[in-house]
Amino acid sequence: MQVKLADHFTYRRLLKFVFPSVVTMIATSIYGVIDRLFVSNFVGKSAFAAINLMMPFIMLSGAFGFMIGTGGSAPIFAYNFGAKNFTELRNIFFKTIKIISVTGLALTISAELLADVMTSIFVGYDENLQSLTVHGFRIYSISFLFAGFNIFASSFFTSMNNRLISAIISVVHTLIYESGSVLILPIIFGMNGIWFSIIVAELLAMIVSTTLIWRLRYKYKIIM
Repeated sequence: MQVKLADHFTYRRLLKFVFPSVVTMIATSIYGVIDRLFVSNFVGKSAFAAINLMMPFIMLSGAFGFMIGTGGSAPIFAYNFGAKNFTELRNIFFKTIKIISVTGLALTISAELLADVMTSIFVGYDENLQSLTVHGFRIYSISFLFAGFNIFASSFFTSMNNRLISAIISVVHTLIYESGSVLILPIIFGMNGIWFSIIVAELLAMIVSTTLIWRLRYKYKIIM
């Protein structure tokens, strides 16, 4: 059953339309539990504290991805696709990609340069913990280069009324790659494996997202 924004929404249609968003939130919550449980029990309280200290800055970077990919561009994609205005659809698509790329690069550079200043706000009283947090944050911030695109890709497929692929991206990204990386890499690389796990997960998810967009580029008139 295809769900269109112009349809009369029954409960069944509404639940089917919001399905990808629900799956994304559930997957993110499960990953959060796995991440915190593994880190706190197997790596140590210092790494667990460092991750929680980084979260405000990580959430801030994620907000840009949601703002541009979900709240900003998705309604425009849906409107132009429904109106068969494919020229404008392609125009907005590539402009959004450029904005996400520049924003991700700016966030990564800012995090690298300002890690000491930002972490000192929360943990300046403990030199060892701040050093660990700065080290982890500088590695973790490399993932900002890829994270925005993955958020955008899932939202793009939702706006194109392809909720199944949107849900697949969310599940593969969060439950498989992020959870798998945080469980495996620390065993191999120790504490650094925690910081690198999100980079590996985001990069692998970006490969999946890019592949799906490329395979469906003609269906959604991204490339003629």
